[in-house]
Amino acid sequence: MRICLLSNAWSIHTKRWAIFFQKRGHEVHIVSKGGFNGDSIEGVELHVIKKFTERPGIISEFLNYRHLSSQVRKIIGEIDPDIVNAHYVSIYGVLASAVGFHPYVATVWGSDVLQDINRSYLIRLSVRRALSNADRITIATHDLQKHLIQNLMVQKEKIEIVPWGVDLSIFHKGYESEVKRLFSELDIDPDSHIILSSRSAHPLYNIENIVEAIPLVLKSRDDVVFILLKGSGEPEYMQQIESLIRENEVQDNVRLIRREVSPHEMAVLNNAADAFISIPQSDQFGLTILEGMACGSVPIVSPLPFYSQYLEDGRNAIFVTPEKPEEISDAILLSISNQDMRERFNNQNISIVGEKEDWNENALKMEDLFKRLVSNKV
Repeated sequence: MRICLLSNAWSIHTKRWAIFFQKRGHEVHIVSKGGFNGDSIEGVELHVIKKFTERPGIISEFLNYRHLSSQVRKIIGEIDPDIVNAHYVSIYGVLASAVGFHPYVATVWGSDVLQDINRSYLIRLSVRRALSNADRITIATHDLQKHLIQNLMVQKEKIEIVPWGVDLSIFHKGYESEVKRLFSELDIDPDSHIILSSRSAHPLYNIENIVEAIPLVLKSRDDVVFILLKGSGEPEYMQQIESLIRENEVQDNVRLIRREVSPHEMAVLNNAADAFISIPQSDQFGLTILEGMACGSVPIVSPLPFYSQYLEDGRNAIFVTPEKPEEISDAILLSISNQDMRERFNNQNISIVGEKEDWNENALKMEDLFKRLVSNKV
């Protein structure tokens, strides 16, 4: 098949899908508003589209929409793909819908249908239209299906549940020598306990509340080091986080990684950590959570409905209120001090991911869907 992915090229998730399809022998094109963050992908062709203007305002947004959709229409006409798959509906799904190519699969990421639709009525309307025009809509969880049907009027028969999963050849317990090297590179005492903030530096993930919890933790014990990731986050927000670290005078117990990390590096970080923290206000079941679970790190997470698919407070995770640093601090201290709990959580979580979230198996489901759509068997 000749597959056209409309998605952010810098995203590790986009790259993972592109590499999978390319290795399966398909011709893969990515249409993106930006280039790769790092090396290009061998055998995958990138087509970059540009905004008409960077000015804010409704008129500018309309002009950008017209300009971007015109570029996408031209590129798709030149590629002549067998199928178009748009990732992140509120941006690339809207563009794919405007082009009118079929078969078109919309892949929901989470924030696109949980948060973005609340920013304005126009965005909600555009997302509803993008979903309505899709031949199929893929989601990662059952709870998202209910949300799409109830809040965005999606027909149930259009929805396919395709969990993305994690690459278990990368995300697993181990990496002892690389963990030791990490401690050395980050100048961390080998006897320290590590807490990983596993989400990108973005306001959605409440990183500032994690930072506010750090001095509370250090009042009880000083052998805890926090690793915070910038990832694909916002530079301005990262600057705010750095200022907050200085204000709380916890620099000695914080390590900032200001670049994007590879999946392999993320596996090493998760193996180094006693616990990882993911406390967004809204989310589907984030892949970073599954990655931490697969590596045996204790999940400290928000009490979100979507997380209940696999996680239960006190059974295999610790739920905290994102706005309460004291709860976050208590959860961190518990995850460090209670080794029996850690082992119990780890055994359950590794089993869950291994049984239900194997990337290599789940990706084949997406390929099968594409083949069925292309051959008009759906």
